[in-house]
Amino acid sequence: MNVRLTQATRTQTTVKDAVTSVQIESGFDLQWAVERVDADGTMRLTQAFTRLWLKTVSPDGKSSAYDSASRDEPAADAQAIADAVRTLLRIRIGLSLSPRGEILDVQRSAELESLLGNLPTLAGWKALLTKEGMSQTLQQALGTLPETPVTIGDR
Repeated sequence: MNVRLTQATRTQTTVKDAVTSVQIESGFDLQWAVERVDADGTMRLTQAFTRLWLKTVSPDGKSSAYDSASRDEPAADAQAIADAVRTLLRIRIGLSLSPRGEILDVQRSAELESLLGNLPTLAGWKALLTKEGMSQTLQQALGTLPETPVTIGDR
């Protein structure tokens, strides 16, 4: 299954009657490969990042962009992001999902732990790539199936 998560934010700040704003668009594509489904319906899958992108527009109107799918070399201001993303595109994460789509467990390899611990540019990913972080992100994107069977007209 291919999953795409995107986010667009605009932050506005007022200092002494001067208004400035920063815009950020970001997203990533994931690929989930099912490894097995247990008798109780628990699904074990492997998640891989296949693409990450980021675009920012600063208060002075200058934009910076990075897309891991681009064949062009990243601009100097995006080089640190590109280096970190290359690392993320190599890793695989194990997930266990309940039959309702709840994340039961996240398995991170020793390699991933080492990468997240040693690269400051990936520090924010450490919290995201936990059971809690991934549950919150994926709950917003995919939802959770109800506990009981549904019938026509249920909400």
